[in-house]
Amino acid sequence: MAGTETTSAFDRATALTPSEDGWSVELDGSWSIGGFLNGGYLLAAMAKAATAAGAMPDPLAMTASFLSPPTAGPAQITVEMVKRGRRTSVAEVVLRQGTIQHVRATAVLGDLGSFTGPTLDFPPPSIRPLEQCLSVRDRPGPNGIDPPEIFRHFDLHLAPGIGWLTGQRPGPGGAGDARLEGWTRFADGREPDVHALMLFADAFPPPILDLFPAGWVPTLQFSVYVRARPQPGWVRGSFRTRSMVGGLLEEDGEVFDSAGRLVALSRQVALLLPPT
Repeated sequence: MAGTETTSAFDRATALTPSEDGWSVELDGSWSIGGFLNGGYLLAAMAKAATAAGAMPDPLAMTASFLSPPTAGPAQITVEMVKRGRRTSVAEVVLRQGTIQHVRATAVLGDLGSFTGPTLDFPPPSIRPLEQCLSVRDRPGPNGIDPPEIFRHFDLHLAPGIGWLTGQRPGPGGAGDARLEGWTRFADGREPDVHALMLFADAFPPPILDLFPAGWVPTLQFSVYVRARPQPGWVRGSFRTRSMVGGLLEEDGEVFDSAGRLVALSRQVALLLPPT
């Protein structure tokens, strides 16, 4: 929030200033991929506004539709509370620049510490140990592109077996699941929290890029479901795409904290656009 001293790049990039209609945020262009602001970054700023408006600490679920890509610079976030309950509230959140709405989201808010019902464990997958994974820093991205701008904010290590990490280009197509797994954390040492989970769920490259070449994989809709507040330390993620029809694909993900607990699930609908 405004007036709070922050040292983390993520906190500075999602800092909110109260305005007449809601909140103002200065969108930071360094949180981009190929010149387009990352959807998880945008959703993290919107989650902060929603929890502030709802006076509840945690975004339990958020589903965003991306109408058009915003640009770096000033933006406004408005929040309409459509339900205020004792355990959960619901908000409609809009990110706009001027009169143009760029992202619309529905947020379910609550307090993760207040839920005391039964638990069904979701064990983490057998992801390779961190020291066996490959850092994406200073490596070419998929299709030989320069490393995306956003990767400067992460220590991102991906499990071996991803072709483009070792300079191999995808063929004309593939069969079976496209899967990507690995570890990440903020490069400046900031610890993860529930708002950062919105970003981490969208901070890994699309798995489909290991099977098909692409110029861009824009997200059409993105949902994140938060299950727990993450413990400090590295976050591990597992993401996969099981089907694609005419370039329209889904991507499902699970995010685990350093204690091996499931802290978030995600699903996004995206469109694979061919290289130009």
